[in-house]
Amino acid sequence: MEKNYDFLQSVQIKIFSLLKDGAIAKDVYSKVLDFIKQQRPDLADHFVKNLGSLIGIDFRDSTGVLNHKNERVIKENSVINLVIGFSKLKDAKLGNYALMLSDTIRVTGSEPIVITDSPTARSMVAFYFEDDDDSSEI
Repeated sequence: MEKNYDFLQSVQIKIFSLLKDGAIAKDVYSKVLDFIKQQRPDLADHFVKNLGSLIGIDFRDSTGVLNHKNERVIKENSVINLVIGFSKLKDAKLGNYALMLSDTIRVTGSEPIVITDSPTARSMVAFYFEDDDDSSEI
């Protein structure tokens, strides 16, 4: 799980490098999927079907979904609800799980501005519990 979460963070960084003024939504999605196929082909089939969407007056602009079909050009100052992840993952010990990262970003001519101010580093978001099976002590 930790290895997959760390990789998801690298996917997010890749997306940040691609989301610039003039980028085409379907090209961003395709380049990200190619990145995943190159780096971790085992996760490609588990990747989300879109990267989120443009937001504005509507929370989710249906014409601004960032997927493999959308030919919309992303313009500077566009705001995007970026939602990425992997689903239907399996861990031998812990079972089925999914991973997701979500941010609100503003597109610029270079690196996007991340509007959400929340940590994503694994050390800040991961919690580990001891599996105490002391149910007999009540």
